[in-house]
Amino acid sequence: MEDFVSRTRQNSDISDEKIDAYNEYCKLIVYNRLLSDRLKEVTSERDKLKQKYEILQDTFPNGKHKRFRRNAGQIKRIFKCPTCEKSYGSEASLKNHIKFKHSSYNLQSPHE
Repeated sequence: MEDFVSRTRQNSDISDEKIDAYNEYCKLIVYNRLLSDRLKEVTSERDKLKQKYEILQDTFPNGKHKRFRRNAGQIKRIFKCPTCEKSYGSEASLKNHIKFKHSSYNLQSPHE
């Protein structure tokens, strides 16, 4: 009879081990599912941030703000045409004016 009791106890120990293994297996399945769902959420958030980043890259290329453009009243016109006395904000603008309006005039810098 003792032999029967010890075998029954051994069999119940094995079944307890199987139950513990099954419980661990179930926990792993649940954790895997939770992690999978969280991974989908994080991936979705990453994609949204990527889209926002691309929009910002288009708005501010090279990480810089768009260059501010001055209106006509804000430009200091210190470069004067020697022929017609028109003034310009840059030497390049003055040279273009001379080239197109006074093509016979020699293209030299007025400050030389």
